[in-house]
This record gives sequence, structure tokens and C-alpha cells, in this order.
Amino acid sequence: MPSAELELEEFRRSLRHRLRAMTVDGRLAIDVANQLLIAIVEPPLRRQWTVDVTMTFRCDVTAGQAHDAAEAAETMVANAIDDAGPLALELLWESRTSSDPIPGDLDRNNP
Repeated sequence: MPSAELELEEFRRSLRHRLRAMTVDGRLAIDVANQLLIAIVEPPLRRQWTVDVTMTFRCDVTAGQAHDAAEAAETMVANAIDDAGPLALELLWESRTSSDPIPGDLDRNNP
């Protein structure tokens, strides 16, 4: 690599390091730092994000009434997540919405 290219590469690394330090210290907004990095064709600084993901789980449970079936399904999902081990996620039950449970045939294995 010619000397000018090495100097430019070192400048980019140095600038990235300094911008990150300024952002961590609260002296520079991350959006401003990322605009400067993008301008010199460097990837933006990574940031932490909190993302809400809504998922629908469908499972078969045995219960006598619809509300018991919904509670059993919630318990099944929570247990499955707990059994998965330590995960970097939080299970929030703040808005429990269970679609109307659909009754099936008699469970002959669980009277």
C-alpha cells in the first residue's frame, strides 16, 4: 500500500476511536458521530436498542373452560422460555390478549 493510503487508513481509525470516546463521554451525539463516519466511508458506531417484538404462540392444552385454557397456554409458553436457559430478553405479560380458545375433542388421555 502506498504511504498516502496507509495514512488515510490510520486517520480513519484514529477518527473513529476519538468519535467513539467523545460519544461515550457524552460530549458528542451518536448521530453526529455516525454522520461523520459515514462521510469518510466508515461503518457507524453500534448502539444498543430495545425492540418490542409481538409474537403469536399457538399450542394445544387441556382445560375445562376457555379462561383455564388461556392460562394454561400462557404458562406453557412461559415455561418453555424459562427452560431455554438464560436469555437476554424480558417476557412482558402487560397486555394479555388470548384469542378465543377453540374447543376440540375430548382429551381421552387427561380426564
